[in-house]
Amino acid sequence: FFESEDLLQFRWQLAIGGDPLTEAEMDTLAEAHRPVVRLRDRWVLVDPALVRRARKRDLGLLDPVDALSVALTGSAETDGETVEVVPVGALAALRDRLTAGVRPAEAPPGLHATLRDYQSRGLAWLDLMTSLGLGGCLADDMGLGKTVTVIALHLRRARTEPTLVVCPASLLGNWQREINRFAPGVPVRRFHGPDRTLDDLTGGFVLTTYGTMRSAATTLAEQPWGMVVADEAQHVKNP
Repeated sequence: FFESEDLLQFRWQLAIGGDPLTEAEMDTLAEAHRPVVRLRDRWVLVDPALVRRARKRDLGLLDPVDALSVALTGSAETDGETVEVVPVGALAALRDRLTAGVRPAEAPPGLHATLRDYQSRGLAWLDLMTSLGLGGCLADDMGLGKTVTVIALHLRRARTEPTLVVCPASLLGNWQREINRFAPGVPVRRFHGPDRTLDDLTGGFVLTTYGTMRSAATTLAEQPWGMVVADEAQHVKNP
């Protein structure tokens, strides 16, 4: 829906008695020098703060993260006051898709596992989020099968680009075993150690560590990825 560099406009829409005002009516309000204004064949009592808002309808730009947050909550705070927000256009469509809910997803072809109901719902939600270009946090308790859910997501997306998994070094072996077990035949490569390479990738999974990610950030950034997974994501924090 949006690129990370996109900016979205945030504007006031004033209303009287629940009826939105037109641009011309807001101009009339902004130009008023009295607390009583004639609008729509009636006299309207206007407070000075409302007039100031009418004079400055353009409130600047929002980045996509802030815009989405405002669209989902339906409100924003400006000048110390909480105001109602109504998204329009693509932002409204994105809000509607995110709030529509999801149905449990069927296990994708190639997955050698039976997903529990909560895993099927998690898979459907992650599939929705990634299809919209958004991320998600799968926070099930330990032992509830987060790894197989991510493997199922990789198979469901069926991207030609590989999936990058970043995890602690102690979990590299577990990821490789789980992929071989639940998605046999899917290529798995470890990008770790002195002989690491990304040459001749053919999709599948690439496993690396947080330490290697930092030291080889340029190399990893040059590779197109279908998906990036951060396991034990508490390791992702500000330096």
